[in-house]
Amino acid sequence: MLQLEHDWHQGQDYSLNFKAVNPTPSNLSRIYILQAQLSNQPGHSSMLQLEHDHTKGQDYSLNFKQKYTGSKKDWIATAQAQLSRILLQTTYWHKLSDKVEVTADLQVLSALLEQKFAPTFMLLVSGEIDHFKLNAAKVGIGVIIESSNLPPEEMGMPPQLPMFKHRLAQISV
Repeated sequence: MLQLEHDWHQGQDYSLNFKAVNPTPSNLSRIYILQAQLSNQPGHSSMLQLEHDHTKGQDYSLNFKQKYTGSKKDWIATAQAQLSRILLQTTYWHKLSDKVEVTADLQVLSALLEQKFAPTFMLLVSGEIDHFKLNAAKVGIGVIIESSNLPPEEMGMPPQLPMFKHRLAQISV
């Protein structure tokens, strides 16, 4: 595994970073990450991250994170949204004393899987977990059948063999 990282711009309150994981042109298994961070107020920072994962085809993800820290650094609150995975997560940490800390983690997760078996036939599976509602989870399944006027060759399917309507020869004894 090879990982290259470069800080393009590093300012007093911002940074722009580029990361490449396995950047080999011979095989197409590579991941590129572009990340921008900004902390223009004390105790507050924001991050925007764009990720291109070529190991899973042309998979893009966009992530946004916010972080707030108390002035005494005795509490931290974060919020994160992953738009490609439809994930919203919030966390809160508070230090009550030297021996007691409290943490809360809430998230809403929604996942969607589409599997194309043929150009006109897809299977769809979805699920959602909502931590704000107690024991709330949803699961769904669907089948998508499309019609097309295109010949099989133009849809990426192998060409169909011609059907024989006439006998080539008849042997009789």
